[in-house]
Amino acid sequence: MSIKNASQNPNQTPVLPGSKPETSIEEFLEKHGKKTILLVILIIAAIGISFFRKANTKKYLTESGEKLVAAQTTEELEAVVKDYPDSPAAGNALLLLADRQLTKGNPEEAKNTLSKFVEEHNTSPVYYNGVFALGTVYEKLGKPKEAKKKYQEIIVAEEKASTAAAAALRLADLIQDEGDLEGALAAYEKIAKNHPGNVFIEENGIVEERIASVNQAIILRDNPPPAPEPAPVTPTPELAPAPAPVTPTPELAPAPVTPAPEPVPVPAAPEPAPVTPAPEPVPVTPAPEPAPVIPAPPE
Repeated sequence: MSIKNASQNPNQTPVLPGSKPETSIEEFLEKHGKKTILLVILIIAAIGISFFRKANTKKYLTESGEKLVAAQTTEELEAVVKDYPDSPAAGNALLLLADRQLTKGNPEEAKNTLSKFVEEHNTSPVYYNGVFALGTVYEKLGKPKEAKKKYQEIIVAEEKASTAAAAALRLADLIQDEGDLEGALAAYEKIAKNHPGNVFIEENGIVEERIASVNQAIILRDNPPPAPEPAPVTPTPELAPAPAPVTPTPELAPAPVTPAPEPVPVPAAPEPAPVTPAPEPVPVTPAPEPAPVIPAPPE
């Protein structure tokens, strides 16, 4: 069986397949016109919505800022928080409200206001300032554990928080107040290491003073001075009893003066009767002596 040679003549020029003619714009629109027009409409609508939102957002932010600047009373600050809850102005209004509440001596109200700020404005540029303020309020309320948690949150944020060094200082102070001198010393030394050039270190020297104070406290704790000898006891002299208090005699009202009765006229005494001389006594004759009694003779 013979096999036919299907190869072409090499001298013959190869014929290329015919190319598809280019589609005209009219044909493209006729075929895809509805989809294209719809896509264009959606793009225009998206641009318009974006522009509208930006315009509304700009107006929203402008109005809220103006209201905050004009707010003078507590009620006006509360209105900014209520009317513009998502604006930076509302967060700043909450911080101002908390400051007023602390000034008036209401730390519990300030705690609630700052808690609201921390929960609703965690993207605010002054978020960590509010967290630090909340920590100091917890200290005023006698809740050091809650205060330490807030300070620790700021310290973890590091460079994100402008109050990191201040929070570390307050945390170290609380540790010292608990009596943990070694822990407080480590915390103070960590501030000097992690925050070089901070105002607390270079200008005020607060950290250096704290470190020196804790070191001195540790030395006194480990090497207490000898107890002083008791002073001689001097007997207390007996004191004379205090005189009884003199009760003032109440003044008596003067008795009413009764006028004396007029004297009754006394009649003149009668003249005495003439005295008659007594008669001379009659001489008394002595009685005769009795006769002797003779006894009778026996029978």
